[in-house]
Parts: sequence; structure tokens; C-alpha cells
Amino acid sequence: MAALLHRIENLELEEARPCVASLACWWKEVQELEELLGYSRSSIAARAAWDDLLAAEILIPHQALYVELRGCVRVWERISVGQSIIFPSLLDRLVCVAVAEELPLPRFGVLAAFRLRQRL
Repeated sequence: MAALLHRIENLELEEARPCVASLACWWKEVQELEELLGYSRSSIAARAAWDDLLAAEILIPHQALYVELRGCVRVWERISVGQSIIFPSLLDRLVCVAVAEELPLPRFGVLAAFRLRQRL
């Protein structure tokens, strides 16, 4: 938990552009985002949507998606300081926004992440 908090606190210091140039770098980005978005405590539907999103990203990752998702995490952390928010996870919220705004994932993943950040 301490490692997660440390990573979140340092998000502002990280480079704005995520590394998606190589498979290894992309996979590291995905693993960090899964932890920050709460993948392990997300619903089965949210996990399936995330898996589909990643499957679409493997060949040609879109940097904008990762920038928007990290933006969501930064906003989420600012508004949830001192609160014990466990469910729904940020990933569940992403899926809810996509469904509510009729943005099918993975096709509109970037737009769904953008709208989530606006709604937070």
C-alpha cells in the first residue's frame, strides 16, 4: 500500500508522455495503470472491458489513452484525500461512464477516459 501511495504522489513528477514505444515499456505502463485503477478489486465486467481495451492496444498503443488515464488517477487522488474509497474502483467508474455515454470500449477508450476525468 505504501508503494502505491508513493507512486501516486510522484505521478506529477513523471513524464507527461507515457512510454509505449516498446512492448516491455508498454507492459510496464499497463501494470502500473492496473494497480492505480484498482484492477484487482474491480468487477468482472470492468476487468473484461480492460482486457478488451488492452487487446486492442497491443499492436498500436495510443499514447492519448495512457495520458488520459493517468490524468484520471491524478484527479481521483486529489478528490479522495482522506477518504476510504474502496468500491467502485476507478476502472469500474471508467466502464460506467463508457456505458452511460454510449462509448463502446475499446473503440472509444480515449474519449471514455477523457469524460471520466471531466466527471470526477
